[in-house]
Amino acid sequence: MLTAAEKYTVFFRCALVAGVFSCLLGTLLLVDYSARVAEDPLNAPEYVALKAQLKANPQDAAVKDQLRQLDLRLRHEYFQRRRFSAWGTWLLLASVVITLACAKQAAVLHRRLPQPQPRDVPDDPEERLRRFSRWSVAAFGGAIILGVVGLWAGVRSVVDAPTIQFAAAPGDAEPEQPAAPRTEPQVAPPQAEPPPSPPPETPPPAVEKSTKPPLVPPVAASAPAEKPPTMEPAPVKEPAEKPPAEKLPAQPASVPAEPASVPAQPASVPAEPPKPEAKPPKTEAEPAKPATAALAGAPTPEHWRRNWPRFRGPDGTGVSASADIPTKWNGATGEGILWKTALALPGNNSPIVWDKHVFVTGADETQRVVYCCDADTGKLLWQTEVPGTPESTATPPKIMEATGYAAPTPATDGQRVYAMFANGDLAAVDFAGQVTWSRSLGLPKNTYGHAASLALYGDLLLVQFDQGTKQEKLSQLMALKAPTGETAWEVSREVPNSWPTPTVIEHQGQPQIITAADPWVIAYAPSDGREIWRAKCLQADVGPSPTFADGLVFVANEFPGMAAIRADGAGDVTGSHVLWEADVGSPDCCSPLATDKFLMVLASFGTLTCYNAKEGGEPLWEEDFDDANFSSSPALAGKHVYLFSEQGKVFLIEPTDEKCVRVAENELGEECVTSPAFQPGRIYIRGKEHLICIGAKPP
Repeated sequence: MLTAAEKYTVFFRCALVAGVFSCLLGTLLLVDYSARVAEDPLNAPEYVALKAQLKANPQDAAVKDQLRQLDLRLRHEYFQRRRFSAWGTWLLLASVVITLACAKQAAVLHRRLPQPQPRDVPDDPEERLRRFSRWSVAAFGGAIILGVVGLWAGVRSVVDAPTIQFAAAPGDAEPEQPAAPRTEPQVAPPQAEPPPSPPPETPPPAVEKSTKPPLVPPVAASAPAEKPPTMEPAPVKEPAEKPPAEKLPAQPASVPAEPASVPAQPASVPAEPPKPEAKPPKTEAEPAKPATAALAGAPTPEHWRRNWPRFRGPDGTGVSASADIPTKWNGATGEGILWKTALALPGNNSPIVWDKHVFVTGADETQRVVYCCDADTGKLLWQTEVPGTPESTATPPKIMEATGYAAPTPATDGQRVYAMFANGDLAAVDFAGQVTWSRSLGLPKNTYGHAASLALYGDLLLVQFDQGTKQEKLSQLMALKAPTGETAWEVSREVPNSWPTPTVIEHQGQPQIITAADPWVIAYAPSDGREIWRAKCLQADVGPSPTFADGLVFVANEFPGMAAIRADGAGDVTGSHVLWEADVGSPDCCSPLATDKFLMVLASFGTLTCYNAKEGGEPLWEEDFDDANFSSSPALAGKHVYLFSEQGKVFLIEPTDEKCVRVAENELGEECVTSPAFQPGRIYIRGKEHLICIGAKPP
């Protein structure tokens, strides 16, 4: 056993070592902070010079490639310094605590024994020593605490996050934005029904039948009652009294446009676990309706599957029901390109298709527009500006350039197209281009800008409106009545801002809304928003959307990786229904692609990784696509996986158990960050400048 003298030696030396370490670490943090403040990555001489060259010659592919590589390097350096500062601060705090604790213990062990003095001595040396020791320790501790607080405040970057033109790293501070109040839906006056279009002269193309259960149940007359979830219902609160809906002011009329389509001619196409609160809407003695009551007017499952009505198709999985999809084209020469249509406003949303209509949206700081093009010719049938509210238009939201003002992909039920924008505005536009209703959900408090796309279940419009931090409790999952925009139900979610799109699945006869955010994957009942199950398997900024195949829900994110979850659980299923987890090849942006055999994940830097969907474990194979970056999610048609790169090159591969078989490489002719929409014999994709249809001319 150590003596008091030996203990003193141990504590004294520990305090000395920890103190020296604290001083060195503090010096390194101060030097790093000074250098980071002085060096704005956007003002790097190389970066400014390359931007000037690109501005002078926008078509120079070599300059573009150099600028992308430099942007990537600056991005890594900048965020690596930020991570060093954050971890270094916590390490410094821990070393200071160790120093103080050891020094205190050493002082106690080295305290001198009292030496009694004659009573006539007025001052007690022991008491004086105690006072001096207390004041010394207090002063030293206060100085250390002030230094740590100052250093902590100092590591915040003076570079305003929204001005950085590349993606922020996970864990960045969120910009403060005023949360605008939510407005009630503004319903447009009823308008005369347009005359029905004549029946087509030729029957619609045959569509391959899918073996998956339909995600859109039949109408109320034939839909089975929804199986109630196995969890206890969440406590219900009546929402505060809301003002009556106001009449919509004079809305901007849909603007008919001349055809902007460009014929596909080689000479003319240019080269280029608290439970959430469920809040039902306010009603006056209205009896509860069964789940199928919300499905009146919904399209039939066959019609739903025949189209591409939402982000990543009818199931939200990126899998086409048709295998008759083009495999060869060249956007630079016009080969295999049916039409191209230029759009006035930018947007990073993907196209959706219903019969002969193709829809996309566009927006900037002042305008928000829904576009409708003819699926056969590319003719711009109409463009309708979505009216804003005083709250949503007062201050433009702060967004990342890579996100834009129109990132959410719209959705349609064949009667209306529903669109959402970065400022929280949400609207329904009928197929004649007239605004049916519009409302504001409030300005989202989102680090990179709102990007979650819309989903549908029957005549319920689903909005995953995650924002702020977990502690702020601002996030919600909302279900709106599609015909009117009124809130059917809403559920609070204790998660921070996220970017995935909810996926609607049906498993063992039970419909579920699957959502993903840090840290929970949660399944809700579409009828009333009750929670069915949840699994804790995500971290940080979650972007990829969940997917579903053969009874398994698949989620993925850069941290901590991928997870496969059985969809038949109840309550917290983290320990019971998470079938497997892996972290090799984790995607940071692109949503996963799943079949009953494979799970494929695509990282933005160009690596496709394939797993056994049922077993996980080590990857079956990895395939690198050199000099290619990806924001578009992989999609499957027949046996081919389509990968649209940001540079405009499109890779077709066929997955096998042993390797990735490259089938073809095609040129789109321009940059692309969106995901494709498949229809029999055609691919609809949005490039940086055009809405493009790949395929043969109709007979």
